[in-house]
Amino acid sequence: MLALSFLIGVLITLPIASIEFGLTHLLIKLGIGGRLKNFLNAFAIAGIVEEGVKYIAVNLFLRRNRFFDQCYDGIVYAAFISLGFASVENLLYIWRLGFETAIVRAFMSIPAHMLFAVFMGYYFALGFRSDQSKRKKHLLLAFIIPVLLHGLYDFFLFDIQKSPVIYFVLITFLCLSLWRYGLKRIRTLIAFDNERMNDGENREG
Repeated sequence: MLALSFLIGVLITLPIASIEFGLTHLLIKLGIGGRLKNFLNAFAIAGIVEEGVKYIAVNLFLRRNRFFDQCYDGIVYAAFISLGFASVENLLYIWRLGFETAIVRAFMSIPAHMLFAVFMGYYFALGFRSDQSKRKKHLLLAFIIPVLLHGLYDFFLFDIQKSPVIYFVLITFLCLSLWRYGLKRIRTLIAFDNERMNDGENREG
């Protein structure tokens, strides 16, 4: 199942690349440049398109997955789908810009993709395991939070030449926050799963 989820991440690279290619050329055709171009590239093209397609893939994969029996599984499967996409994306960057770019992305962009997926998987798990009143809210957050995080991360990178020191500080703060709150959400779901298992054992006993 992990290999399958990774393969799905690889396959969704094609529709994502096609949509992003079209939108990028649309921005060029409209003559949009400067900070507005960086903003749209970060939030609309990278954030909404990449996280949107991943959202659809994770949603469909979890919805009919009989192995999705623990909340923590939501994070695991979302992360593997995201890493499948990030791996292909990294290969494309190597092909276009050289191996040096891949080294930088290995320490920054690939972990960032994984952490965006942690938040997506976290809210998907809550959505599928919560009652109907909270389900829509959690499934909506599974889309909105990764889009905002991805958009911020990419905007800081795209616009870094405007204010290198300020954006470097912001990127560092964002990355540390992603790790801190991402790990916190992982621990939350693990604790929730353990509590459910203990309750089940106590009822059987």
